[in-house]
Amino acid sequence: MSKAAFIAFALILWITPAVLAGIFGWPGIWGSGSAFGDLIVPAPITGGIFHVPTFVAALVIARLYFGLSEAAVAFLRATLIAAALIGLAQLVNLERLYLHLTTDLEASAFRLHRNYFGLCLMTDAAVSWLWLSAFRRPTLRWPYKLSIALLPPLAAVAMILVTSPRLGEDFLHGRPGHLEQRGDGTLWVYTRLSPDAPGFRAAALAYVDDWRPERRANVQDLAVYFTDSLHTAREYDPDGKPLATLCLYEDGTPSSWHSSRGDCFSDHENFHERIDHLFDELPAELPRDVRNYRVALEVCSNYAVPEQYSDNEADNYCRYARLDEKYRQLVETHGADALPAMLADGERDAPANNPSDD
Repeated sequence: MSKAAFIAFALILWITPAVLAGIFGWPGIWGSGSAFGDLIVPAPITGGIFHVPTFVAALVIARLYFGLSEAAVAFLRATLIAAALIGLAQLVNLERLYLHLTTDLEASAFRLHRNYFGLCLMTDAAVSWLWLSAFRRPTLRWPYKLSIALLPPLAAVAMILVTSPRLGEDFLHGRPGHLEQRGDGTLWVYTRLSPDAPGFRAAALAYVDDWRPERRANVQDLAVYFTDSLHTAREYDPDGKPLATLCLYEDGTPSSWHSSRGDCFSDHENFHERIDHLFDELPAELPRDVRNYRVALEVCSNYAVPEQYSDNEADNYCRYARLDEKYRQLVETHGADALPAMLADGERDAPANNPSDD
């Protein structure tokens, strides 16, 4: 390759990813401007820095290419194709494409990731293969055929496994939702298994373990709807028909299973509902702060708050109840003489193990 050809190769190599990023409409790495201007400058604070490793590697390959043996050239050409596929795999959402082909997911199957390094790897490998092929192709056929047959597919499979580890899973979560009653929540889960299959319930319980109400803020009762429609799970279709329903509760109530759409809420009172009911049962003529104090006293006076923080609603309610402090505020607001009558059904003093003293 002549010096002029090498310079032309380097220029084409450098500007190609910048041009493609501009065509794709990508912004700069800092979220503003065009990626074209960002990638064209090889400075540490610009996107061009992502191009330097693959650009240098391509130039080294081009310099060594004409001195390699026929077998090495054949292997190198296959390696360039494999590298281009690896770069492409970083740009394409392979998991979304797979799900589009194997489920009823209706969203667009093809969506590019904004991955600057993947773009540079793909373009440098593809440009290098095309450019170098114009000057020298291997005459030794069988190594080329063997390497071209093995390397690219293996590279593509490896990238699919690395970038999309969930492809083989039996469950995929959809969108969580909250109902009108505070503390009640829902979660749709797509499953490839039948609810009647052996081991389904054990596998389902293991999958939703991280979604249990005691591990999620603002949810005390959770209905998990299992469906064989990924579209229903992802789009949160309120009229969707689940195959099975799992009811999970934060307060220790045992979980329960129902066929189709089960009711997890009507016969169970979550923590917020309990607080509301206790508040409403008190005389309406009492001041609001007094009613709040009496509710907190009823709930927390004998409640053992664990030392370790959690998302459990009752734990946090009593952890920050500060009964002694609230009582002093009530005395200042309503007077020490009037307050006892307001607390006629309660206790004057907060419990000795008040969480606010911890």
